[in-house]
Amino acid sequence: MLVPGVVGGGIEELYEANSPFDQSTGQQALPAEHFRGGLVGPIEFVCRQVLAGKIECFGSVTLHAKREFKRGDAGIQLTLVDPAPGVVAKRGCSNGGKKGIPSWVRFKQAGLGTPQSQGGHPMLVKFTIEVDGREAGIVEREVSGTAAVIEEQIREIQQRTGRIVLEHSLQELCDQTPAPHCCCHRMENRGFRPLTVQSTFGEIPIQRRAYRCNSCGHTLFPADLQICSGRHHVTRPFAQRACQLATIEHFTLLPELLSSQHGVTLSHDTLLELVHDVGSAADRLRQAEAQLSVPQRSAPVCLTPAPDRIYVSVDGIMYCTNLTEPNPNRPGESRLIWQQMKVGCVYWQDANERWHKQMIWGRESPEDFGAGVWRLACECGYLQAKEKIFAADGGSWCWDIHARYFSEASGVLDWFHVSEHVWEAARLVAPDSSAQWSANALTQLHDGGGKSLVAWLKSQTAARRGGPRQALEELINYLSGKIHLTDYPTYRSSGWQIGTGMIESTCKQLVGQRLKGPGMHWTEPGAIAVTALRATALNGKWQSFWNSLALST
Repeated sequence: MLVPGVVGGGIEELYEANSPFDQSTGQQALPAEHFRGGLVGPIEFVCRQVLAGKIECFGSVTLHAKREFKRGDAGIQLTLVDPAPGVVAKRGCSNGGKKGIPSWVRFKQAGLGTPQSQGGHPMLVKFTIEVDGREAGIVEREVSGTAAVIEEQIREIQQRTGRIVLEHSLQELCDQTPAPHCCCHRMENRGFRPLTVQSTFGEIPIQRRAYRCNSCGHTLFPADLQICSGRHHVTRPFAQRACQLATIEHFTLLPELLSSQHGVTLSHDTLLELVHDVGSAADRLRQAEAQLSVPQRSAPVCLTPAPDRIYVSVDGIMYCTNLTEPNPNRPGESRLIWQQMKVGCVYWQDANERWHKQMIWGRESPEDFGAGVWRLACECGYLQAKEKIFAADGGSWCWDIHARYFSEASGVLDWFHVSEHVWEAARLVAPDSSAQWSANALTQLHDGGGKSLVAWLKSQTAARRGGPRQALEELINYLSGKIHLTDYPTYRSSGWQIGTGMIESTCKQLVGQRLKGPGMHWTEPGAIAVTALRATALNGKWQSFWNSLALST
């Protein structure tokens, strides 16, 4: 219903009398002309519509008032509820002890939940923004609605306020940027050029100077070096947030997420180029640091308290690329190529038995990748640790890294990797009792290590022929070159881990969770860039990386 004015606190008493109930309309409303002061006569109800701050009536009643309902007394909404057709409600005291108000009359406060246009009394927020004593802008907004809506409205105020301040700040930077030099001469000022920069507060328009070298003709915008992220017209904080989202979310969803969080729309291609540039910079930094340690094996400074025991582990994980090759199973068709991302992990326990981990990635050769793993280990206290353990599965390149960079560390061949070879042999050696045969073999491995298992296997070869004997010999050959890596009784008595669960989980955490989603396939730069950014974040070096990041324009 629509009744002009707001019912206020001028109500003294209400008297009701039974009147016929209109079954056709069900609900009826109070016309405004009955609120002229003095007693009001019987009122006919005509509808049910409710607007906050106005009178809402349910049922069949007749009202009389001893005093005028004042328009100026805002804030009260009167709701009349008929208990039942044909029943006269008794006068009583209810609803907070208001004298003379029947129990079927209740009051509601109209406030932030209702816009002013509907009779409510929302907050009117107004910010006057001054920069250096001068008014830079005004942000004014009505705040009303549910708690969630109000929070979004306040966020909008924050965005608008920040946009005004940031625009003046960036323009001030542009105005103060000194003229650059080129070819040993000061470059010529060619006037201002407009630019729209994407920021965490939205689009920011600025005017910055263009400079030109009269000798070589090179044009430069020096203010862009301070404001933008390399060749991308986005601020450093906004680029940082975009790249952080890219480490956990699919690129197709990034534009929508950024628009929702910051009110800025960037295309898929722009985001992809930004992530490639930043991630590639992180990967180049990793490789450059690794090469510093190669010539004289110069160790970096240990960045953490050196642990008593430290583990180093490496492994690889496959991911799908967008490269293709002929499909041998379907002549005339192509298939996508899978490539391996190398992953390294250094982990240890502190004095409180809390585990710590640092990780590294790479697509280069084992020799170059190993240099990076060694440098990372040194930063974590590898050289100072009393016990050094290198754990890996059977991959030959993993043990090449062990021999070249970590020869002083005790090698541990992953227990579960050896177990898989035992189970595979059991299916051929004893097909009818493979479970029992593998259990006996693993008991030998558990109690006496690889040496004991090899001796037990050799004792069985004389009684085997054909395929079973060949399976035994292959298992013996596999273990014979790794006896020194399978002294599991000694490892357990020393409290060492005999599995490589830490590096396997790191491979999934670093690469699998982001690069191996449904339908994903990657370019080489894209896979390396995203993995580099994920590792930077997971290693807890995100902010320090961005503080030192320099992107080319």
